Amino acid sequence: MADFEPRFSLLKVLGGWGTVRDDPLTQYSSMMRSMISGTSTAAVIGVASAMAGSVIWGTAAIPFMVGSSMGFAIGSFRWYHVSLLEALVQLRKHPALLRLHITSNFPWVAQLHAHDVGWFTAERFTSSWLLKSMLVVGWLSAEPALREIRDRQEAMLVDRYVALGMGKVDFGSEKLEE
Repeated sequence: MADFEPRFSLLKVLGGWGTVRDDPLTQYSSMMRSMISGTSTAAVIGVASAMAGSVIWGTAAIPFMVGSSMGFAIGSFRWYHVSLLEALVQLRKHPALLRLHITSNFPWVAQLHAHDVGWFTAERFTSSWLLKSMLVVGWLSAEPALREIRDRQEAMLVDRYVALGMGKVDFGSEKLEE
């Protein structure tokens, strides 16, 4: 993954579109996932509100607008909450990798660069909304590397299972769980 300056710097200001560094074709996928989560929840809650409004009051316009607005907010916040939980899990498992991505995404925050890997703990990053947000951004940009780590771990497990199945490894001496 190479560092590069996004072509649309204005989008960086408008909601963090260019903050996550990734493949140029997929660099906006994190914002898209949040929008899809919010939009799908908005559609479900909006339609349900419209149906309830038409049954109760005989009109569906205002209930649909209110329900879909609430649905978008709920869906987006839920996506953020789940992303934060996953980022905290990955911070516990791979603090050095997350430190690398957080510091590269926020080069202007001197506090992040001044500390070693031991400072990057889940407890510290749950202490403020700003650090939580930075952690989610770092996790999103680290996703390709985390995916590669999981793929390699899976390949090692499959190799061990195959070796067990082919009689190459004694069943009593080998533990498959990590």
